[in-house]
Amino acid sequence: MAETVSRRAIARGWEGLLRLGASVKHGWYPATEALDRFGSAAVGDPVYEAGDNLGKLVRTLYLCDYFGNPVFRTEILDLLNQGEAVHSLQRAVYNGMITAKHGRTMEELGAISGALTLLANIVMAWNTHRLQIAIDRVPGEYPDEVLSRIAPIGYKHINLPGILTFDLSQLGPNLLGRPPAAVQKRASS
Repeated sequence: MAETVSRRAIARGWEGLLRLGASVKHGWYPATEALDRFGSAAVGDPVYEAGDNLGKLVRTLYLCDYFGNPVFRTEILDLLNQGEAVHSLQRAVYNGMITAKHGRTMEELGAISGALTLLANIVMAWNTHRLQIAIDRVPGEYPDEVLSRIAPIGYKHINLPGILTFDLSQLGPNLLGRPPAAVQKRASS
């Protein structure tokens, strides 16, 4: 069965679809409620039919561009690869399993997801900072074609599961409530 796009359905529900889009965009109507009301259960509603047919039309145009334009297809695949690289970074930041005890509620899932996103963003901010320093060191060394392909997503250079060690020889006594040895020597002289 071939799917067709009904221009009549788009025209019939166009004003309602625009009103719905504006309401969601400006925060007057929550997107979750819009999906509940105009989701697949709303088949037959003019706004649903307009959105469904418009979506088919846009998807068709996208696929024509994707299959007919190799430059566009390469850009899309690069973006998808970068998105997957971000997920790999998040898995590297937390390489354990989220057990059944954790993440049962929406709040817990939100907290876990937010924490992973925050840590991944910190790594990407650090990488961006270091890349900018390298680029600024020798201006013009890297052509724009090379720079456009660099994403600050790498993490192999970061000791994610490593052990951190600190030299506490000077601070150790202070941490224990005793002054450092150098201060004790001066006090006794």
